[in-house]
Amino acid sequence: MLSAGYAFLAAYLKGEESKMVSAEHMDAIFRNSKVQDALVSIKDTDMGGYFEEVSPSALATFDDVDLHLWLYLGKCLDQFKWFSIVPKEVRQVVAAHVVKYDVSNVKVALRGLDTEEKVRMIPVGVIHNAEMLESLSGAETVDDIIQVLVQSNLSPYAAILKESEEALTQSSKQRLAVEAELDKQYYADVLASAKKMKDGKQFLTIQGVVTDYINLQVIFRAVINGIGPEASGYLIAGGSDLSAEIMADLLNTKFGDLLGKLESTRYKEVAEELTVNYDRTHSITVVDEVIEMHKFTYIREMVSTKILSPLLMSWYLVLKELEVRNVRLILKAISDDVPYEKIKDYLVLSS
Repeated sequence: MLSAGYAFLAAYLKGEESKMVSAEHMDAIFRNSKVQDALVSIKDTDMGGYFEEVSPSALATFDDVDLHLWLYLGKCLDQFKWFSIVPKEVRQVVAAHVVKYDVSNVKVALRGLDTEEKVRMIPVGVIHNAEMLESLSGAETVDDIIQVLVQSNLSPYAAILKESEEALTQSSKQRLAVEAELDKQYYADVLASAKKMKDGKQFLTIQGVVTDYINLQVIFRAVINGIGPEASGYLIAGGSDLSAEIMADLLNTKFGDLLGKLESTRYKEVAEELTVNYDRTHSITVVDEVIEMHKFTYIREMVSTKILSPLLMSWYLVLKELEVRNVRLILKAISDDVPYEKIKDYLVLSS
């Protein structure tokens, strides 16, 4: 039965992948000057089919479109809970993964406490499915956020906020430290779920490298901003090649010397690209551009060919998020009348 479940999953996800927005579709989208016309240009995709069912009056602004892009992603992720033939461990991969959106929403809610305004949330995740997102959006105190987490069965995250409730009222620096703890809890939960599944060892290896990439993102940005050692609290444990000692050393290194420090690691190429691109542009955004591309390429090489494995679902999750990310970026550019050349380097293409 297990192999039948994986065979079904492989066939289903292959079909889903064939209906995703491709590089050719993205070119077609940008030939339009209006967002709604751009959506028509992808009508032969699954995403395009979703938007055909949405009333044009519900897509009057980019914010409306953005909301529906997230609702579309949520629909794609939620559907697997109804497929009884899909192995339980695969559904657990999805369940662990979607909490990243809850963490993101909690961070937004914490920042919203400073402005005393209702904040926009991503309609994906456990809190959204528990119909508590409106309460989170309107939270006025840290305790309000804690109660939402408790009622949504996200108690480990509630405990983090409870422990830091007083500190959160003192400074934004304290808030950033708490946000880092939320991230650490999320990655710890993902790793814990991976240990129980088929190919869990390989998943842990992949996650270790992905964690290294995330930490490199923090390190490069911190060093460029001249706050290297201060960023140590935002690093995530459990990386593959970058130990706590190595990362501490990197944080205390000048930008021009980072490449030399990473010369003998698997991250040499990433460091070379970052050094060249930053020296050319002096824009910190190159850190995210370069690292996201390398992270995606690594995951593709490791999991895209895995058929009878939960890793196949991991690849689908990466692709689906990438699809939504790219389309959001392009539609926002069209909405703001930004030329394609200004955003093309931010797109991460799957092929």
